[in-house]
Amino acid sequence: MVDKIGFLKIKIESIKKSLNEYNSNDKQTHISKGMANDFNDILDILVAEKPNIQYILPKKITTSRPYDIMQKADITYMDLHILYNQIIAIVSEIQSGE
Repeated sequence: MVDKIGFLKIKIESIKKSLNEYNSNDKQTHISKGMANDFNDILDILVAEKPNIQYILPKKITTSRPYDIMQKADITYMDLHILYNQIIAIVSEIQSGE
């Protein structure tokens, strides 16, 4: 049976698949605050499940001016793709050790 971390990995991989379909121009635009919040929620769930990994996870995504006014986060879709790759690598390592 798939545990909570396994389901998160599935969710992340589906997001990554969608990000792969973005063209290079789209990947340079800033992500929405909603996507940033979703990413941050994933980090919170991972830390709740495995507190000892909090120091190796990427930092939460922030929003500051002027992007905040536009309902955008401080990172681009390319940055988000890299962060999700990092999380998948960490989750895969956790799963291989269980």
